[in-house]
Parts: sequence; C-alpha cells; structure tokens
Amino acid sequence: MYHNGVELDEFPFSRTPEDYFLFMGAMGEHKNPQDAILAAKKIGAKLILAGGKNREPYYSEQIKPLIDGKQIIYAREVSGRQRIKLFQKAKGLLFPIVWPEPFGLVMIEAMACGTPVIAYPNGATREVVQQGKTGFIVKNIAEMAEAMKKINNISRTDCRKRVEKHFSDQKMVENYEKLIQKVL
Repeated sequence: MYHNGVELDEFPFSRTPEDYFLFMGAMGEHKNPQDAILAAKKIGAKLILAGGKNREPYYSEQIKPLIDGKQIIYAREVSGRQRIKLFQKAKGLLFPIVWPEPFGLVMIEAMACGTPVIAYPNGATREVVQQGKTGFIVKNIAEMAEAMKKINNISRTDCRKRVEKHFSDQKMVENYEKLIQKVL
C-alpha cells in the first residue's frame, strides 16, 4: 500500500505535551467532533477543537452548545505555526471519524510531532495507528475516554519513529518510484 507522506521538518518532534487533547478537522458529522467532546467531558479532560467548515445545522445544534471556552475550547481554523504547536503540545489527537476516510493526513501530522492518536476503526486508521504503540483504536465514547486515561503509556518517540519509517515525504517518493518502475 502506498501512503501519503509529510515533510518531517515541517512537523518538529515535541517530547513534552501540555494538559489537553486535540480534535482537528471539519465540524461536521462525518468527522464527529461530538464524540471527542463527550469523551473529554466524561473524564474531565481539556479539549481544543481546531477546524473550519462548520457544517450546518450540525455545528449549531450539536457542537456549539457543548463549547464552554474552559474545558472545551474552539480555536476555529488554524494554520502555520499555531497549527503545529497544537499538534506538538497535545497529549493526544482524537480522531473519531464515522466515514471510511481514505487516509487521514492529520493522524500522521500529529504523530510526526510525537502526539499519539485515539481513533475509531474507520477508513485507514488501522494502517496508521499501531494499537497500544502509537495510540489506540477504539469503538465508542466510553472506550475513547478510557484510552485518554492511558495516553501517557504511549511513547511519543515511537509515534515519531513510525512516521519517519512509513509516512515521510521521502518514503512516499520511494514508494511511487517503485510503482513507476513496476509499470515501466
């Protein structure tokens, strides 16, 4: 399987997270920020939501009422250095997608910074996240909340190493060169 890659220099590794979890993506049902919020609320964890594309009426009816500005914070769409810092300093990335997303680049961007991923088993999550090593694959809010409690058991260094080995831009180029050679 040939995967997307990230330029590792753009996603510097961080060994020391701060005390929050991160959800990054569109505020739509398919990305499912609601389950990330409910899992955070279940264990009293701080959650930063980052992303644009508020899908209506879902955002106004299901998400906005849950944002309190203290425990659940909406940073809106972020880019550049602010985006990288959110990845670097998060204890974990919550990725509760409910559709078969073909890859989920945000997972490898987070892991490149050392941030483990807690994800639902949809789309390519099983190809990216190594259960118990670079994060957790969970099935529901209760399992997500339990995994959040265990996030410190995941080595941030292992997350970075996985991206270096399988998901760097260099690895992506090597894989495409191999494919082109096969075709030729």
